[in-house]
Amino acid sequence: MDFKNNRYVKLSGVPWGAKPNDIEEFLIDCNIVGDPVIVRYKSGRATGDAVARLVGKSDLEKALKCNQKYLGKRYIKVEETDGDTFEKHFSESIAFIKEPFKLPSLDVKCHTQADEAKKQEVFRQADSNPKERVRYNEEEKMQEAGKLPDMNDRPKYTELKIHGNAFVKLSGLAWTANEKDVRKFLNDCKVHEVVITNNDKGKPSGNAFVQLDSKGDVMKARAHNKEHLCKRFVNVEEVEKQQFIRETERDRKDYSSFHVKMKNLPFSATETEIKALFKDLAIEEVIMMRNKDYKPSGKAMVEFKSEEDQAKALLCDNKPMGSRSVEVNKVEKHDVKTIETQHNFH
Repeated sequence: MDFKNNRYVKLSGVPWGAKPNDIEEFLIDCNIVGDPVIVRYKSGRATGDAVARLVGKSDLEKALKCNQKYLGKRYIKVEETDGDTFEKHFSESIAFIKEPFKLPSLDVKCHTQADEAKKQEVFRQADSNPKERVRYNEEEKMQEAGKLPDMNDRPKYTELKIHGNAFVKLSGLAWTANEKDVRKFLNDCKVHEVVITNNDKGKPSGNAFVQLDSKGDVMKARAHNKEHLCKRFVNVEEVEKQQFIRETERDRKDYSSFHVKMKNLPFSATETEIKALFKDLAIEEVIMMRNKDYKPSGKAMVEFKSEEDQAKALLCDNKPMGSRSVEVNKVEKHDVKTIETQHNFH
């Protein structure tokens, strides 16, 4: 490979807990040489910047198109930098790598024997330096206590279900359209995920991206092209996985695949009545949520034994219970943990 053709980019605004593989996912369409480098202060703390070596000019152009896109919950600034800046940060970063060092593939000889010798010397010094081990241990404890951001807690926009790698885009949606409207519109398709995207102002863009179970479902979805949804014609087209990831990374939420949250329940509602509403579905647990005075809040969370049953449960939205219409919605994973902690008194 001719390294004279390499290009370099700098990313600013990177979350402190980001790792090289998070940068790779952010620059998913780019050919990256070796690992991206997380820039750190002398203390080892991340500065919020990262740099990456790209194969060529076309990769640079793709990377620059990622400017002002989200990584986790933060906008990232992407700009071109030079090789000297990259090499400077690469050399400095070696001292703070806690995970096994990863060199580029053997056919990419961008590192010399001197680099390798320097790396081994840094590792030797770190092994013999108790203060470094203490600092890393303390940092991990702080992260566990929630005092440092952890990238593992954010929605991973590349965690797509293996059994659902077929995707369509719906465009021309009414601003009032929601996920349930889309699912009903595609009622003959097996839908795994619906993401309604927003524009830069946080308003609905009029587009939705849908993850389907199979190519057969894509054909069924395309048969709905130009049909009405909320009184508007909707265009349906197939898209690739990379586009789905790229277009939805900012708006995707990390929903549980097994839980639903119920609202507007009668205060007198019981676990038995909730199970009766979902009578044909396999339920793992029902948690009746209560207010601060331990009185019924009109809310509950239900855990199902399968994703299929959860999907069927969502279709029970607005079904009557007593004199009320019950809301049934998805629930994010971090909310599941909170509800289980605060309301599960078994």
